Order: sequence, then structure tokens, then C-alpha cells
Amino acid sequence: MRARYGDTFRFPTIFGPVVITGDPEGVRAIFTADPDGYVPYQTESSALFLGDTSLINVAGKRHRRDRRLLMPPFHGARMRAYGDVMRDCATRVMAGWSSGPFDVLEAMQEISLHVILRAVFGLEHDSETGIAVRDAVTAYVGAIQPSFLFMRWLRRPFLGLSAWSRFVKARTHLDRLLHAAIERRRADGGEHEDILSLLMSAHDEEGEGMSDVELRDELLTLLFAGHETTAIAMTWALYWLHREPDVLARLRDDLARASPESSSYLDAVCQETLRIHPVAPEVPRQLVAPLELLDWTLPAGSAVMASVILVHHREDLFPEPERFRPERFLERKFTPFEHIPFGGGARRCIGAAFALYEMKVVLSAIVGDRQLRLLSEAPVKPARRGFIMGPSRAIRMLDVEAT
Repeated sequence: MRARYGDTFRFPTIFGPVVITGDPEGVRAIFTADPDGYVPYQTESSALFLGDTSLINVAGKRHRRDRRLLMPPFHGARMRAYGDVMRDCATRVMAGWSSGPFDVLEAMQEISLHVILRAVFGLEHDSETGIAVRDAVTAYVGAIQPSFLFMRWLRRPFLGLSAWSRFVKARTHLDRLLHAAIERRRADGGEHEDILSLLMSAHDEEGEGMSDVELRDELLTLLFAGHETTAIAMTWALYWLHREPDVLARLRDDLARASPESSSYLDAVCQETLRIHPVAPEVPRQLVAPLELLDWTLPAGSAVMASVILVHHREDLFPEPERFRPERFLERKFTPFEHIPFGGGARRCIGAAFALYEMKVVLSAIVGDRQLRLLSEAPVKPARRGFIMGPSRAIRMLDVEAT
């Protein structure tokens, strides 16, 4: 796209024209703009599956208030307390790999969903409620289709047989389970260390907590953003590690001397994975005030996007950008406008530290305990999956030592 249009250009979409930039200085202008000068882009679509009050869909004072309430569980000691949970979830899933080839994305989804159930709800994966929520989330994520997210005319029941009908049914069922979890926790009154309890006990400066609807929408956001996106990132990491044996060998050597948290090479592997295959391909904004973007003066009402893919594949920043080379993150430090897998500015992904920590803990558990092999050497390309990007086809592996 850069070869055809340049670094910054206007591009037509079904929602109208969007100004897209892959220039770090353009990204800087977007990320450092006054947060009150823009709102989330196309919230009507994302609200369908995350809710109107999701942190992703609110702006201004409401966004700042909700972000402060949501921040504590995803950073520092509270976040690191989930390390044992992450390791345990990975170990349980790995135990099933001895039966033959497995789908890597499905395995990573299982791990990340187990982590979310334990960390957010305090639920064991094999408990009755845990199984019910797990199955409901899996059905819900599987029912989300880009077609009806972006085309209103497809949001019709069609005798209950349409993709929209399946989505509404899955959403209604998951809503019931989430509201039931909130009601149980309110009735319980005991002290719990899971994220739901922390969110329910959080209050703003006026002493106001989150309503049940707000809690439901944030839980939906955590279940989707903390489940699907992290699973995709870990899938790509395992794919590249097993396509590049020298990288895998160096990682194992580094982890023999360092913990997942302190391994600089593991961090580089995670960062390079997120560079070459960002899960979120762009960071969009809808302007409510003018914005100076490089040589452009964009009026209020304009849509603007920082293209993560274009920035991450710049030859001047990342030589041989299609090559998986973690060393580049040890050789230099990139600015917050050059490496942007989690967005940036006032709306940077609130779960970035949690996602990276989970990647490190799970990947270290897998490469330290298993000898895996890709079943196919054919390259796997990324493909659009609604608002995010993932592998275009199944990536299958075999546990060599189990055969």
C-alpha cells in the first residue's frame, strides 16, 4: 500500500474517506493530540459485541474516569500475582498435546480463556460455572461476523437461521451468565482477589462505582480483548519460533539463565511477534476538533488512522521487515510512535502489560517443556478477522517427544 499511495494518504471506505498515516511523525500527531479532540471511530459496530459503555467505545471525561477505575488490576504486583495461574493453565492444556497433532490457535485460545476465567472471575476451568462461561464465550466469539458488523441490512433474523440470529442468541446467553456472576458476587460480600471483585470495589472521585451494565460491558471487553487477541499473538510467536530454529535455540538458552520476566530475549521475541503480525492493524480516531497532521489540516468530522502495519514494515526503521528477527529490539530502542502494537496516547490498550506478561509466561512454559514441530513448512499469511488480524489458515503442530 505504501508503494502505491505513500506514507500518508486519503483512502475510501464503506464508512467514508479516512486519512491513513504510516509515518511515525504522523502517528505522533495522532497519539499526542488533545484527547478531547477526538472520539472512538465507528462505535456503532464495536458496541454491538462489546456494549455501549465499554472503555473502547466511550470518550472524554467518561473515558478518563473508567480508565482510572480499570487500570489497577492490569499493572504491577496485582498483575504479576496471576503468573502462577497462567503457568498452571498452560500446563493443563499442554497435557493434551500427547494425543497427536493440534491446532495452535485453538490451544492458545484455550489457555487464554482459562487465564481469563481464573483471573477475571476466579473460576476453575472445570467447574460447572467455568465450563458454562467458557462455552458461552467460545460460541459468542465464533458468532461474531464482519458482515453484519459493517452492514446493517444483514442484522435481520431471517427466520432465526441467519448469522445475526446466531449472534443475538449467543450474546443473550452470555449476557445472562455475566449478570448472574455480578449478582452472585454482590450477594457474596466476601473478599476476592479476582478482577471482577476489584472492579466492583473501585470508585471514582465522587464515590461512584460501576453499574451492572458498565461491569457487563467491561467484562465483555476483557473476555474478547483478553482472550482472542492474546491467543493470536501467542500463536504467531510459536509459529515463528518453530520456523526459525536459531531463534528458538537462543530463546531456550536465555531462559535457562533468566526468568520469563527478566529475559531480554523473550521480550524481544514478543515485541518482534507483535511487530511483524500486529493483532490490531490500525488505530482509528474520529476528530471532533481540527488536527494538524504533517502537511495536512484535517477538519472536525474527519476520520484518521495510524496504520500499525505500515509503521511496523518501514524499511528505514525495520530493515528486512518481512524477516522475523528479534535481535532488532536488542539493538535499538524504538519510540512510542515507531513500535505501536497496543496503540498509543491516552487510549493505549489498558491490558498491554497484562497481555505481554501472559505471552512471556505461557511461551516460556511451552518452549521450556515441549519439543514441537510444525506439520507444514508452507508460509502462513495474516488475514482480517473482523476488527483484528490473525492467521489465514490453521497452524498445526506435533509434540515430537510424545510420538
